[in-house]
Amino acid sequence: MEQMSVFSSIGREEKLSKLGDNLELLNKLIVWEMFRPTLEKAVMKPSRGMGGRPRYDVVMMFKILVLARLYNLSDDQTEYQINDRISFMRFLGLGLGNTVPDAKTIWLFREMLKEAGVINSFNRLRGDYDRLQQRYASLDASFDRLAEENKSLKQVAADYDALCRGYGADRVEEQVRAIREREEEQKRQRRMQRQRHQVR
Repeated sequence: MEQMSVFSSIGREEKLSKLGDNLELLNKLIVWEMFRPTLEKAVMKPSRGMGGRPRYDVVMMFKILVLARLYNLSDDQTEYQINDRISFMRFLGLGLGNTVPDAKTIWLFREMLKEAGVINSFNRLRGDYDRLQQRYASLDASFDRLAEENKSLKQVAADYDALCRGYGADRVEEQVRAIREREEEQKRQRRMQRQRHQVR
């Protein structure tokens, strides 16, 4: 049963990747380990009655705060969503058998970062994430346009091949040349008309 659960989880993760997981993209674009020295220093710093150091990895805890900020989640909601959503678990590097930090631990970690003065990293990270989303939305639109243009070009090529088969390649080429010559002549006439208007 456990083996089936593992294979089921892998299959769902692969499907998430194919559908487009923004959190997977975020993991690829951000080197999270660069935050570790600052985070380690923040949580090791003596605090005023905040309790001891969290027993979870500091980078993972930082990513949990990022999730909460990106999706506007309370600490209780964050705990629930991590347990409920495979995309959240994968983003954090958690498996089905791993323990998820509870709401109190998440709150404590945030307070420790506030006390150490490093919570401002969230604002910069949120801005970077928003810009990335806009950039990739624009890229998706560009790819859609290119796909439509490519489809149109393929149709033109197919029509050209059909004409060549039906009327002969030499005759089609002759007609194409005639059309191009007419177009060039029309362009020349328009240029001459513009020049006459400018002279007047």
